[in-house]
Amino acid sequence: MIPLANVCINEDEVDAAASVVKSGWIREGERVKEFEEKFASYVGARYAVAVSSGTAALHTALLSLGVKAGDEVIVPSLTCIPPVSMTVLAGAVPVFCDIEPQTYNLDVESVKRMITDKTKAIIPINYAGHPAALDVLSEIAEQHDVCVLNDAAEALGSTFNSRRISAYGGLSIFSFSPNKAITTGEGGMIVTDNGDLAEKARIIKDYGQQPRFHHIMLGHNYHMGELNAALGIAQLKKIDDILTRKRKNAQRLTQKLSGLSQIKPPLELSGCMHTYCLYSVKVKTNALREYLLAKLPEVGVQSRVYFPPMHSSPMLKNFKFRIDRLANTKDAVSTLLSLPTSAALTEDQIQYVSASVAHILDSFFGP
Repeated sequence: MIPLANVCINEDEVDAAASVVKSGWIREGERVKEFEEKFASYVGARYAVAVSSGTAALHTALLSLGVKAGDEVIVPSLTCIPPVSMTVLAGAVPVFCDIEPQTYNLDVESVKRMITDKTKAIIPINYAGHPAALDVLSEIAEQHDVCVLNDAAEALGSTFNSRRISAYGGLSIFSFSPNKAITTGEGGMIVTDNGDLAEKARIIKDYGQQPRFHHIMLGHNYHMGELNAALGIAQLKKIDDILTRKRKNAQRLTQKLSGLSQIKPPLELSGCMHTYCLYSVKVKTNALREYLLAKLPEVGVQSRVYFPPMHSSPMLKNFKFRIDRLANTKDAVSTLLSLPTSAALTEDQIQYVSASVAHILDSFFGP
């Protein structure tokens, strides 16, 4: 099976993990601090706070911003659940806005319609690794005195107008789960240029204590361990090579799929750098998407739908939320399909994936 994603791990990570075990210190310590410093330098932020997952990063970031009961947080429905569930966990109301049809990111006109004096934050997710309209979203946020909480879980290394995407918004979060550009097994990072927000995040992720056993706010155990940080340090050394290979493989796959009238490959808009955490194609109809989804595993190609609509999640039946007209979202969730996008893909595998898609499309329409 050609997987959607592969981790790029070798003896460097083995040696890094072994050194932690041999040291006898495996909970958060000096390696976490080193990872934070090196990560902040890479993304161009003043502060970085390591946590146990991207989900923990979102929750900690929301709490650091003071999001609470009665507040509203703008999110897309085309997203993984954490921006929604962490908004609810913080006590706030998710407000689902539509996406634009080119990159599947938050539509600024929808945001303008749905923002109110209750809005506390806007969370763009930079779908699949392509930056959202971060400049316009930042302007809207500034006009309404709210924060852009930039969810860059899928977009490490992505740039917008020649700037790292963490340059936009009061806070950005990253995820290091195994399908991301680099992995720590599980882990996340909050980055910001605001020292007060960074300090709040550190307290919240450490049981709300400062100093030890003196709990000044409600907090959580969201620590990153030394083993995770050691993997992150080793992985970060490879990030540029990983992203170069992922982009090259995505471009090759786009070239091979571009002649198929039933498939629309992902776009990279001018001024943006797409890092292809996902390689999501738009299939002409839902029936054809479902046929590809069923048939590709039979020929050894993994595919997946990223994502179902979160506004329809059963989890929300017990919680309040608001929703805009979601015409583009409804179209995207019924027609998007993600194909393999690993940095480890070979030319033969890319050819096989594209040929398999073409063959299955032909079989759908018959002889």
